[in-house]
Amino acid sequence: MNAFDHSKTDALFRFSHISHSTQEHLKKVYSSLAICMCLAAVGSYVYIYLVACLVTVSAASPLAVLGLLICLSVATLTSLGLFIWFAVTPHNPETERKRLAFLEGFALLTGFSLGPILDDVIAVDLNVIPIPHCRGLRIWDRPKPRVTCPQTLLLSWR
Repeated sequence: MNAFDHSKTDALFRFSHISHSTQEHLKKVYSSLAICMCLAAVGSYVYIYLVACLVTVSAASPLAVLGLLICLSVATLTSLGLFIWFAVTPHNPETERKRLAFLEGFALLTGFSLGPILDDVIAVDLNVIPIPHCRGLRIWDRPKPRVTCPQTLLLSWR
């Protein structure tokens, strides 16, 4: 079997069996997914940047933290409102751009709302992560001890 045989992998990139309208629909779906992922990343970055500014400028005063919590709750409620508005708006060619705007706003605010979780993930010391994996590998890497049982012990179990 040839590992570099491209006859089977070429089938992954042939779309002749899919109709043109389906291809256009898939382009729209995956482009909107890519846009939403980028906007969620921008929203998370904005949150992380705001927290960094908050920590450096105001030394985390209670009023600034309260303002950030209020901002987070407003962003979360607004993202839920945009999602409901997106779901309720009928799908037709006239409302397509409006629905896309709702979806993009939802993605941006969801990324902003996920900022605290990402902030906690960033705060994890990366040197700690490989330690359990390496210790697990050490267990399986050791040679197995040879178990020897004396004949008297084997006879006593019979």
